[in-house]
Amino acid sequence: MERTVYIALGSNLGNKAENLTSALRLLEAEVGKLLSRSHFYETAPVGFVSEHTFLNAVAAFQTSYSPDELLFRTQAIEKQLGRLTKSHNLQFSDRLIDIDLLLLDHCCVNNSEAPLVLPHPRLHRRLFVLQPLQEIAPDLIHPIFQLSVNQLLNRLTDGGVPQLTRMSHCSPVEAADLAALREQLQGRPCSDCTEQINELLASPCACLYALKRPQGAIMGTATLSFTPLLTGRKAWIDDVVVDESLRGQGWGRRLVEHLIGEARRLGADAVQLTSRPEREAANRLYRSLGFNLRQTNVYQIKF
Repeated sequence: MERTVYIALGSNLGNKAENLTSALRLLEAEVGKLLSRSHFYETAPVGFVSEHTFLNAVAAFQTSYSPDELLFRTQAIEKQLGRLTKSHNLQFSDRLIDIDLLLLDHCCVNNSEAPLVLPHPRLHRRLFVLQPLQEIAPDLIHPIFQLSVNQLLNRLTDGGVPQLTRMSHCSPVEAADLAALREQLQGRPCSDCTEQINELLASPCACLYALKRPQGAIMGTATLSFTPLLTGRKAWIDDVVVDESLRGQGWGRRLVEHLIGEARRLGADAVQLTSRPEREAANRLYRSLGFNLRQTNVYQIKF
């Protein structure tokens, strides 16, 4: 059965344009007929620091191969072009070539034991993918989110001012937004966290807050939870994270200030949070907001 597969390509080392051109030629030989391709887009590195900018593109191919066969063939092409190691646990670095499967018609693959997830789990957050994809397939519908590529791109580029809101429900694309933010917070890949989100939303003792763009993209989040104790009603602020694209603009401060106000409004007599010592910017922020470092030890047993 013939299907259309959309593939993202990137390079930030060597002759980048030649690397992408060679990859396109090999993909047509190994994957199927080239149906369309975008122009090459110059972009800044995402997820790591480098002096080398990327060239990115997206191409569509007609193919009869299964998802696993496509993964095998694209990784073989990467090796043929000189890339011998893949990124692991979101630890990105410079690379001669990067080939990612984005979408395969309406096919959905999410096997925790396999290295492939379709549609690509970070597709909706990556401008360097959405912009070239919009060029060749603006009306293509994401099979899980039921949003077009145009809509996904507009969510990230609407130009409006983000607003803080307490979440009462969560759509599939919003759950994916929160998973992407959790990855930035923890520094490792995050599987689907819909179950945890639904548990938070249903809890009478917890509130989930989001920093949303006007078109709906969640660019920051934090959780406020309450514990009634003999010594008073305590509030905890947890899982504070702002998307890396908005950092340094004061959104973290506004998010925490909003939760402090919410804790006071909802009857807490104290609000607490924890922060690892190596998160220096976060610790400076909390001190500047009036938090005092407590002389206590935090103990934990993980299950």
